[in-house]
Amino acid sequence: MKIKVVTAGILSVFLFASWQNAPAFARDANDYKIYVALGFHVNLIHSFRGDTPDEAGFGQDIRIIRKTIDTLNMYNKRGVDVKAVWDFDNLFSLQDILPKYAPDIIDNIKTRVKAERDEVILMSYNNAVSSALTEGEFRLSVRRAITNKAQSGVKDIFGEFSPIVRPQEMMTTPGNFNLYKKLGIKAVVLYYSAIPFDAIRSFIRPLRRYEAHNPLNYVNRETGEKMVVIPAYNTGDLVENGSLRSWARTLHKKQISGEIKGDLLIFINSDADDPYWYGYGLPWYLNWLPNANGVEQLIEEISELEYVKFTTLADYLKGHPPVGEISFGQDTADGSFSGYNSWAEKPSSQAYWTHIVANRRAHRLIKKIFEAEALPVSSEISNLLKLSMGKRLELLSATNFGIAAPFLVRGRIKAADKIVREMKVYSGMALELALKVTDKKLNNAYGAILKPSNSTFLKSFMFFNSQKENLAKAGQFLTLEIAGAAFEKGATFNIISKNGTIIIPYVIDIFRDDNRQLNLLKLYVANSYRMVDGTYFLYSTKNQKNKKSGGPVFASKKVFKNQYIEVRLSDNGFISEVMYKGIRQLEAGSLMPGVNYKTESGLQKFSPENFNLVVGRDGSTGVASLRLLASFKIGEGDRLSLGYVNYKLTLISGVPYLFIEGNVSYPATMPDAFLPGSNPLLARMYDAKWAEVMPTELIFSHKAETRTPFKILKRNYLGKDSSYKLDYFKRSEKNLNLASVNNHITSEYVAVVAKEKGVAVAMDTTVLASFAFCPMKLDFDPEKSLFTIRLNPFGTYYGPQYYQPTWGQGIGRQGALIVGPQFNSSASAYNGSQQKFSLMVAFFDDKNIPSQVKKDLIGFADPPFVLTRKNKLKPVEKLQRNERPMPPKGFVAVPTTKGVRFQWEPGFKVASYRVRINDDKGKPKAEIINALEFKAGSAGLRVWPDLPFLLKLKIIFSGIAEKILFLPVFNLS
Repeated sequence: MKIKVVTAGILSVFLFASWQNAPAFARDANDYKIYVALGFHVNLIHSFRGDTPDEAGFGQDIRIIRKTIDTLNMYNKRGVDVKAVWDFDNLFSLQDILPKYAPDIIDNIKTRVKAERDEVILMSYNNAVSSALTEGEFRLSVRRAITNKAQSGVKDIFGEFSPIVRPQEMMTTPGNFNLYKKLGIKAVVLYYSAIPFDAIRSFIRPLRRYEAHNPLNYVNRETGEKMVVIPAYNTGDLVENGSLRSWARTLHKKQISGEIKGDLLIFINSDADDPYWYGYGLPWYLNWLPNANGVEQLIEEISELEYVKFTTLADYLKGHPPVGEISFGQDTADGSFSGYNSWAEKPSSQAYWTHIVANRRAHRLIKKIFEAEALPVSSEISNLLKLSMGKRLELLSATNFGIAAPFLVRGRIKAADKIVREMKVYSGMALELALKVTDKKLNNAYGAILKPSNSTFLKSFMFFNSQKENLAKAGQFLTLEIAGAAFEKGATFNIISKNGTIIIPYVIDIFRDDNRQLNLLKLYVANSYRMVDGTYFLYSTKNQKNKKSGGPVFASKKVFKNQYIEVRLSDNGFISEVMYKGIRQLEAGSLMPGVNYKTESGLQKFSPENFNLVVGRDGSTGVASLRLLASFKIGEGDRLSLGYVNYKLTLISGVPYLFIEGNVSYPATMPDAFLPGSNPLLARMYDAKWAEVMPTELIFSHKAETRTPFKILKRNYLGKDSSYKLDYFKRSEKNLNLASVNNHITSEYVAVVAKEKGVAVAMDTTVLASFAFCPMKLDFDPEKSLFTIRLNPFGTYYGPQYYQPTWGQGIGRQGALIVGPQFNSSASAYNGSQQKFSLMVAFFDDKNIPSQVKKDLIGFADPPFVLTRKNKLKPVEKLQRNERPMPPKGFVAVPTTKGVRFQWEPGFKVASYRVRINDDKGKPKAEIINALEFKAGSAGLRVWPDLPFLLKLKIIFSGIAEKILFLPVFNLS
């Protein structure tokens, strides 16, 4: 019976396709063409493969690129005018790997470019996270991509290039487009894809097919930017559309019918190492399927169609101006959830970005020191800064942050760690030399001319604002190192400028060493004071009250509030709600750590059951602080160690913000799953039950409606403020609920607005930083037609991917979700890890962030430089946790093309193990350090992706239908 049904189905498809394929009795002559451009994105370092010239590393890239070039040359010799569009990173691929391991690839592409067959466009010099670069880094990355001293620029190597950029991982942010224009770039390539490897399809209005296959004008009405955008598609879209031939045929029928009046461009752009280009090793009886035999099949499919022509982007742009306008405010990326989930939400990414921010600050500080003294920077320091900048550009490669999840390949982590060490050495040496200038000045500064009564001189210090713009009226946190002075509880201080102005700061914290000697002093200077760059003097005082106090502030185990904010706590120490001006802003459970973990009964949230509350400062000196201490566990039998929480909430008199210092050690759980990946170097044991991690979730009380959706306000590293609305449901109702939203590059803060109620959160980047630190989750209540939103600073969310509207059958989407290395949750990377962060939360009643609030957010995120003479003492904040080295969590034997690779999962707090192998007499024979690979014969390279049976069946029937559509049909009339 089933066989009959299938047969009938095939016959029905055949008859329908034949009818569809019958020639029209009358149609106007039509010269409109379908132009096809094939784009190959070359970047030979990966987050899911190693740095070796074999199949475990960039050997796969070299193999596939060589075959692609051979195929292109073969068809050119046959008279087919097929062309290619190439884009490269320069620092890693063109400058290092290809010249050493595959110079023939560069030579062959040069030959093709010279013959006017192929085109080279720009990517970025350092494979950069382009949307998170400063203006200086961005300019450097683009200019060096064109030409540089190492002669690895595209102009240096190929002699010419088209002024079009294909950003690495499709990463853009407002401000990029104007900079591209200033640097001579005429167009930007962005995915408009029907699979979850997309850049803009979920964010912009639905495009008509004529627009979706032609250049468009991008307009940002907030920044005033305009740029030509070329919609691109990837190999997943080829599967989604049946085949390239079917795609072109469908579009040409619309040209013939008059529905589309004009030429069209299908620009297929994908990684040059994509196995799709090479082809898959299908059984002989399936070798006829479309999308199975690589670039050769693509060319073969359309080379005989008279209405199809191959082209390059620059050639197509010459005669085809933009046909429509689009606008979006999101910071784009082609990662999981069409954003920065894949790159920014792993603990390793946060650690690397914190080092990058520290390096940027060190460079700015050195510049300020010499500018303040009107001294030239020495050649020694300049050379060290150049070396430091070079390492920073390497670390800014997107590959050091993702796209693989939840882990990067081990070799990538080692390479990134090495870059960090070298970068810190260079900047550290430069800063040490620069600080000799300030030390000399501070040695000669003995106190202010006007000494306050009942005061004792402690130390002189130099203050520098860290921001370019004037934030003198922003609230400032100052941290000073002071040794050798003892203070009573309740001590207060004065800061006096050189001209005698007295500043009375609030005391936030006094950290002492074991001998109770003052080590670190943290003060807050309210925005009512004006601090400019210069030398200041610190005095201790007795029984001093802050005359500019903004009103009462209290801290107890029951009451925690100032005149603006009230934090209400339950009996077990949980936050029950946070109020601002008497109105609830955050719901119960906010600010608390938690892990969503898969159990037999479903997804379950694990967090502390109760908190031990300790009052730090009661508010009598203008500062109230409350410490929350707890332990928590995950599961029962699989637990390796408990998690520990040490959080501190702070309120300051007259300051309408809540400050949170978090120190959380996540529980360690037993790995129970094997992450095979597509590469043995990525393989590891892990606990796949970790789904989401929330260090200090903010559950916003205010709701949004479909007619007035939530708006995200953000600020990037170019200092550009912009916004976007969470209205993705306008493209599809499948996007009413968004499991994770992270399209906001965050140099300092991000905010959410519901009508005229807003919440903003900023990170202290000197403690922990991330270029997209606050993912969000959108939930829709269909009964009330209301949206709720959660903010997750330094955490990670997970769930169903966005739905991209499609003209296809959904096959490409299904396949992409199965084989994509980026569609795993990053949560398991937090297993047993520790986070320390510092946040500022602000509430406001406006559509936009008020100016003063914005200044204070920026000032908190990028605190001023405070320089004292160097002290050897360092603060130590102890966190209770299990520090005992753990045994290996697992042992893995992974087949490779060379044999078998043995590796084990290190226990928590363990960097490596050594295993000795003895002979039969007990004498040492060999030693394994972390991994050993046994060489063997080569294995096959062409395999069909491991797809579910039903999906394979869909692909087969899709292929049958595609073949039937192109059978010759005779007109019997």
